[in-house]
Amino acid sequence: MTNKERIIEILEQSADGLCDDCLAKFSEVRPRQQVNQICRALSDRRIITRTNSICTGCSSSKKVNVLKRSNNKIQDLGPELLKIKSEEFSEEKTSSALDKMRREIIKTLNKIEKIKSSDRSLAQRISSLRDNNRIPGNIGCLMLTINSFRNLAVYEQYNLSEKEFRVINNCWEIISDWINKLSNFQH
Repeated sequence: MTNKERIIEILEQSADGLCDDCLAKFSEVRPRQQVNQICRALSDRRIITRTNSICTGCSSSKKVNVLKRSNNKIQDLGPELLKIKSEEFSEEKTSSALDKMRREIIKTLNKIEKIKSSDRSLAQRISSLRDNNRIPGNIGCLMLTINSFRNLAVYEQYNLSEKEFRVINNCWEIISDWINKLSNFQH
């Protein structure tokens, strides 16, 4: 995961934004000046805004970075497959499907960790659970793949090819099967 991805993931969890100091602390990006450079570049690309406000991390009045939210309405879904037929393939549908997959992954990890939210990035959570054998290694790798492609699509306006999205759907099918087995085992 790149430092830019770490910063974006931390900002996703902070609706009111964080200052560069808090972003450096929570994302573990060092030195702090690198956080400033990344945030200024994200602001130039209109992915975040940088305004004077109160930081939700330290409660200080500083320049705060706030992630611009997508207008896409995300509907909650069960772990069913998100297959998109070739004739329906579009940038909007793939971005929305990736967001839905990511939200389902977060919901599953919350159940495993028995928490409602986390201050760690999704990638950090997946890696930690995988390293501690709480999720299988292959499932963790597939989750990281979906999360990385989702971040590319949402924050860098990357358009997945139809072949790439088929790979993502195959990843999701394996994860979905595992989530179903996990749900059946827990009941």
